[in-house]
Amino acid sequence: MQHTARLAIPRLPAPRRGRIAICSYSTRRPRRVEPRAQDLSARFQQLERTLRTKETLEDQLADTHHVRSSANLAPSSQDIQPRRLVKPSRMFHGLIIPDKPSEPEADECCMSGCAVCVYDLYDESLQSYKESLAAVRASLAKMDIPEADWPADIRAESASTPSTPREKSVALSAFEEMERQLLEKRTQQANIAASREEKLRDPNQSERERTLARQIALERVKQMREKKARVTLKDVYEALRWITFSNR
Repeated sequence: MQHTARLAIPRLPAPRRGRIAICSYSTRRPRRVEPRAQDLSARFQQLERTLRTKETLEDQLADTHHVRSSANLAPSSQDIQPRRLVKPSRMFHGLIIPDKPSEPEADECCMSGCAVCVYDLYDESLQSYKESLAAVRASLAKMDIPEADWPADIRAESASTPSTPREKSVALSAFEEMERQLLEKRTQQANIAASREEKLRDPNQSERERTLARQIALERVKQMREKKARVTLKDVYEALRWITFSNR
């Protein structure tokens, strides 16, 4: 048994005297040797920057993934926006046929005498419609297109027919009548004031007439004062009489 153990253990040559035994494996020193004593604050700042950079990158990746997934699932912005319904224009031989403006309803007018009323806007729109219609008719006439082929609402016969007057509501008629009466009253007051000024500035009036008018005015004032004084004395007399003979 001892002989077998000796055979299993390799024999190493004995070191010579005066020499040191060297290990068979090679030892490598690290390329960068840092000292054991480090600045802890600098180390902490380095770790903080590393962690923050890592968190920022993770957040950016998460946001990018969220945006991509939402872009794939959500509909486009064009589908979200409501589509505006545009009334198609009528065309006839390359010309746009204007549409007649609709008359405002009775409840659309506030009856407060606005500077721009809905009926004024309607009249302006109607005038613009008539001008556009006349231009279309002139263009069709230059093209030598027979009038029988024109649309029914732009033919000359429909335009030549007398237009029926617009029916106004009772409230609107009363409001217009009130405005007319107020205007007449203001005009009458202005005329009266102007006539008074003309009389005062009349150069043909003689000095005698002015003196006579002044005397008449003074007499009227004097009479009014005397009348007031008589009434006051009478009241005093009645009061004294009542006090004196009240014990009877």
